Amino acid sequence: MAGPFRRWWHEHRFEAVEGGTRMTDVVELVSPAGALGRIVDRLVLTRYMARLLGARNEWLASELTHRAD
Repeated sequence: MAGPFRRWWHEHRFEAVEGGTRMTDVVELVSPAGALGRIVDRLVLTRYMARLLGARNEWLASELTHRAD
């Protein structure tokens, strides 16, 4: 499958912690635009991914809380 990045990799890691489970996202993406792309990655995409995954985490926590009730 083709996409806008030279490389895109997303992994979920699960770890047992006191009182539950911790899920960590590991994301690697490489822009096809070389050095300029790396600057864009850091300035724009890193913030975008943080917002996207943050919203997903809030939704997931809400869903899991409601299902536990």
